[in-house]
Amino acid sequence: MGPNQCNLEKHFRCKSTDFCIPIAWHCDGSNDCSDHSDEQDCGQITCAQNFFKCNNTNCVFKAYICDGKDDCGDNSDEGAEHACVPPPFKCPHGQWQCPGVSERCVNITSVCDDTPDCPNGADEGEGCDLAECEHQTGQCSSFCQKTPNGALCVCPPGSEIGEDGFTCIDTNECDPPGLCSQQCTNTKGSYFCSCQDGYVLEPNKHTCKAVNHTAAFLIISNRHSILVADLKEQGLERVPIIVENVAPSSGAT
Repeated sequence: MGPNQCNLEKHFRCKSTDFCIPIAWHCDGSNDCSDHSDEQDCGQITCAQNFFKCNNTNCVFKAYICDGKDDCGDNSDEGAEHACVPPPFKCPHGQWQCPGVSERCVNITSVCDDTPDCPNGADEGEGCDLAECEHQTGQCSSFCQKTPNGALCVCPPGSEIGEDGFTCIDTNECDPPGLCSQQCTNTKGSYFCSCQDGYVLEPNKHTCKAVNHTAAFLIISNRHSILVADLKEQGLERVPIIVENVAPSSGAT
């Protein structure tokens, strides 16, 4: 929102850009101004439910704890207090793990190229002389790569090799849930996050933020009354029950 559209009762003006954001975004633990001025001098910051407060006071989705990525920016979501177990080592897409060498990868195209790339030279060997790919190219749904251990079917980004060892299947990044804070849509070779009405997608493209926090209410009911709690103003209102003693008609089943 531009500076000429600011209503300082409902918006916060960023210091260096003069752009305005909803007042509810001020001191919410997420940097919305490009200069971070909306999170300065905030004192104690409380993260919303289902979010984790980082040591640097940023708020990240709890599903990001122990996911192997530094989502906080200070790595506190991957800290020892969470007892995170490092995931099994896996080479990035398009790379091949050197046998007999701890956590060392080389480009898949460098395997069997007559030049040793692994420290122990394990990317070259007698198996490279086999012409298996000439016979198996038709079986691999995408690409066949020679390796010292024999032919290896390779898949493009966003897909993985199936149980048959030949067919590439699309990777469903949305399963298990947690990658997106609200809605996750799997696409061929990728995915994208989206938000429900009344929310906007944050710059990290994964979490959603309410545009108008005052629209959030908690409704509580029992046998005698209905209570509506305003989560922003911390107010509580009793709603009159208009209909009482409703019973089915004689013809109802």
